[in-house]
Amino acid sequence: MSTQSSFKNIQVFGTQIIKHVTKLIEVKWHLRNGKVLSEDRGAVIISNHQSSIDILGMFNIWHVAVKIAAVARKELFYVWPFGLAAYLAGVVFIDRNNSKDAYKTLKATSEVMIKNKTKIWLFPEGTRNKNITSLLPFKKGAFNIAVAAQVPIIPVIISPYYFINTKKYIFNKGHAIMQCCQ
Repeated sequence: MSTQSSFKNIQVFGTQIIKHVTKLIEVKWHLRNGKVLSEDRGAVIISNHQSSIDILGMFNIWHVAVKIAAVARKELFYVWPFGLAAYLAGVVFIDRNNSKDAYKTLKATSEVMIKNKTKIWLFPEGTRNKNITSLLPFKKGAFNIAVAAQVPIIPVIISPYYFINTKKYIFNKGHAIMQCCQ
């Protein structure tokens, strides 16, 4: 068995762990225009970032893109068991407090993206945005990677989480839509 297929098996295992969390909290994910993600090419996926639940949505559609690597801040690695599952799924953790190291990590990740036709998933707002009517200013990393690697940017829009009442701290079962754009 090759190293790449071993890594793929570990990645699938990690995503399956996360998918079970989605079942426990009773959130159903629906992907629209997923064929954009299944194309065999490198790309940078950008998405709006509302909540930690976005990560669950990402892992629930992971199988569509097949070769994918998400980027997250390194502090998330220490949120167990999520951090371990994310690591096993192939999440690339960066230190946002050390821009030089973060840049090196992103550069190495983009080289792998080109070589292996992998997609890199980033949340360009850089943090969660609870305002569903507007976006926060985008960080430039995702766009710099796409330009440097000469790969397309694929926007993935996640619908608002109507099933979460942040004021009353109530979380109901619900349905979220992820729309891929070209």
